[in-house]
Amino acid sequence: MSASAHATWRQAISELHTWKRGTERAVHKPLLLLWLLSWAGEGQGPEFAFADIEEPLRDLLRDFGPPRKSFHPEYPFWHLQTSPLWEVLEAERFPLKKAGSSPTKTTLVGGDAVGQVPPELWEAVSSDESLRSELVEALLAAFWPGSYHEALRSALGLPEPESGLVTSTRRKRNPKFRETVLRAYGRACAVCGYHGRLGRDDLALEAAH
Repeated sequence: MSASAHATWRQAISELHTWKRGTERAVHKPLLLLWLLSWAGEGQGPEFAFADIEEPLRDLLRDFGPPRKSFHPEYPFWHLQTSPLWEVLEAERFPLKKAGSSPTKTTLVGGDAVGQVPPELWEAVSSDESLRSELVEALLAAFWPGSYHEALRSALGLPEPESGLVTSTRRKRNPKFRETVLRAYGRACAVCGYHGRLGRDDLALEAAH
C-alpha cells in the first residue's frame, strides 16, 4: 500500500480548511469526510452521487452542526475540492454565479453530479482499518467536543476507537440501516408503538437488537 497515500490523508485532514467566525467553526467538510469514511471498507467504489449524499449529509449538519434555519449539503460536496481528498467529476458542467460560490442543490441533483475520492486514496483507506480509525479520531478530536463523539459514531455506524492493544470487535453497521428501518416503522416501536421522540431526536429506539 502506498505510503504516500497514507501521508496525503493525514496531511489533508490536519490541514483541512473550514469557515470560522469567532468561536464558531463550520463542520460541513469534516462531516462529509466522516460520512465517506463510514463507507470505506464496505465494498463501495470511490464515486458518490450528490443525490445519494444530500439527505444523510443534511441530517448530519442538522444534528451535529451549529444551529441554522436551513442546511446546505451542497457546500461541502463542492468546496471539499480545495482538499486533495475530493473532486467533483466534470465540474465544468456546473458554472458558478460568482467566484467562491457553489452550485445549488437543484443544479447538482438535476445535473447528476458525482464526486469521488481519488482512486489511489480510496484504495488506501478502504483496505486499512487502522488508518480509517486514526482518521476518524483525528476528525472527531479536531471539530467536536468529546460529548459528541459517541453520538456521531452511532449516527454514522463507525466503530469504537481502539484502546491500547485491544481492537474493538463491535460490528460496524451500514450507516443508512438505522434511519431506513426507523422511517419504515414511522419512527415508533414495532411492538408497542412508543415513538420515543424528543424534538428531532429518537430516544430509546434501536433499529435492531
